[in-house]
Amino acid sequence: MRWLALLAVGCGPAVPTPPGPPPAPRTPRIVEASLRCDAPSALWTLEVVADAWTGGGVSAWTVDGRYVEVHPVRSVAAAEDGGSDELQLLLPVVADWREAGPGSGTDFSCASDPDVLFVLRDARGEPADCVQWGPHPDVWETVEGFAPCE
Repeated sequence: MRWLALLAVGCGPAVPTPPGPPPAPRTPRIVEASLRCDAPSALWTLEVVADAWTGGGVSAWTVDGRYVEVHPVRSVAAAEDGGSDELQLLLPVVADWREAGPGSGTDFSCASDPDVLFVLRDARGEPADCVQWGPHPDVWETVEGFAPCE
């Protein structure tokens, strides 16, 4: 019976380790970025890996510089030590353009080949880095509030 009492003591709640100081904020940079569209499921996937914690990001989508959709891109996994952040946007193609909305759906089919600009934000929400895809990268010079990546 003594061994049962000792066993019960060993199964008690763990004592939490006090957290250390939070890591010093660094300006995040994009390490990896991909944009792909799966035509059979009509789903766009935008994924970004940064080398520090971020404040998320924003993506802008257009084919002509006039009709522009803006979609937030949120963190889905961040390193505890502040050394990386993974962001993802899963964006379904909608059947009716009126159903398109920020982060919930897009009017751009896989075949439309949109120009997409992604702006990474630092922990304070300021622009920190960017990447873009598409056949007409200069289109962002004509869209108010956006600029091509340098």
